[in-house]
Amino acid sequence: MFVSAHAIAFAQQQPSAPMIPTTPAQPLSIGAATTAALQQVSALQQAQIDEAIAAQDVRQAEAAFLPRVRDSFTVAYNSPAHPPGSPADPSFIAQNAVHEYQNLLGVAGDWNFGLFAAIRRSKALLEAARAGTEIARR
Repeated sequence: MFVSAHAIAFAQQQPSAPMIPTTPAQPLSIGAATTAALQQVSALQQAQIDEAIAAQDVRQAEAAFLPRVRDSFTVAYNSPAHPPGSPADPSFIAQNAVHEYQNLLGVAGDWNFGLFAAIRRSKALLEAARAGTEIARR
């Protein structure tokens, strides 16, 4: 009981805000100013790099919506059934012609909620990176 009463009395005797002597701001040396400026520039450069990476992530997420196209092209040449120079007719592939051309074209695409979510997430990260760049510029 005595300790708490003594603590209350001591707390009432203390001034509400301690008096801290203020000293005028001293000018920075050239070395300190250069160091501070270089640290600020590197923070800005890192923020710009982060923004560029986030923009590339958005581009890649949007590219997932593009269809994938594939193409396979084949040419088949006939060979003579007899030795070269013989008067016999050459053999044909399925009686089509001397040369046969085949082309296979395929298109595939994928749309799902995961792709939409990835694009939204990438765009949100890009906005956060842009905000970080603005903060680093200040």
